[in-house]
Amino acid sequence: MSLIITLSFNTCSDADEYPKNEKTLTYSVPDSISPFSDGELAILVITASGGRLPYEFYVIPETQWLSGDCMKDMLTGNDFSRLYLYMYTIPVVEVVPGTLTSPNYYWVSVQDASESGPVSGTNLLSWWQRVAVYGL
Repeated sequence: MSLIITLSFNTCSDADEYPKNEKTLTYSVPDSISPFSDGELAILVITASGGRLPYEFYVIPETQWLSGDCMKDMLTGNDFSRLYLYMYTIPVVEVVPGTLTSPNYYWVSVQDASESGPVSGTNLLSWWQRVAVYGL
């Protein structure tokens, strides 16, 4: 007597949910910006592509990156508890400029729905970009 047993396993995986031709998430910001007129806020435009929609845009003043909320330290330790304070759902953010000789700096990043951008951990500085915002 012979016995044949056939087992079939079905699994769910992210590969089924995300298309295989999905492009890698990338983004860009200018190195520096200025407002259009004296006394106005500057407009920071973040250009993102690839990944999986929707995007989240993060703009953190350097005063909160290095001190204040200490976001760099928090994100290095994968602590996201205050990141929502700096999250935007549109890629155009008004920021406060510094002066002609002493700009204000902002740290900028993008995350997609697949969380493919390394916004935290020990390698986070490879993903975040620093933008200088000069006054007129």
